[in-house]
Amino acid sequence: ASAGLFFCTTMPFTPVCNNMPATILIEPRWVIPMEPAAAVLEAHAVAVEGRHIAAVLPVNEAVKRYPDAER
Repeated sequence: ASAGLFFCTTMPFTPVCNNMPATILIEPRWVIPMEPAAAVLEAHAVAVEGRHIAAVLPVNEAVKRYPDAER
């Protein structure tokens, strides 16, 4: 699990390498989404599929939904 802060944006990002797994779960201490304003989510994960954010959901739900994801 990752510790720190993860910022979500609407801009696509560039993968670090070509061998990027299909799904990655990022588990920061806090997730601060663009909407709703002033929201701070704790115990949430960001599921990234390819080059896009697929979901932001509670960690326990993310692990069940994406069991094969790299963490």
